[in-house]
Amino acid sequence: MNKLVNGVKEYQANNNETVTFKLRATNEGNTTIVNASIVDYLPTNIEYVSGSATTIAPATVLYDATTRKLVWSGLTFTNNSAFELTFRAVYS
Repeated sequence: MNKLVNGVKEYQANNNETVTFKLRATNEGNTTIVNASIVDYLPTNIEYVSGSATTIAPATVLYDATTRKLVWSGLTFTNNSAFELTFRAVYS
């Protein structure tokens, strides 16, 4: 999986700047993966923008502010497929 911030691998955000994270997940195998989850933990200097995470139906996405964990659940990866998930966050 690759993770980009505002379209690049390395990005220096300014204080209180809202940025877009893009996660690109791929299945390079020959087997479909059903009911997969992707988890991303946000550092303490990044605040998730509520409701900003995208997903692919019927998958769901939830953010737990206590653990700072963003979880996409119920994803299906067909063989040799890829898709992108995004969310916004504010640097502090």
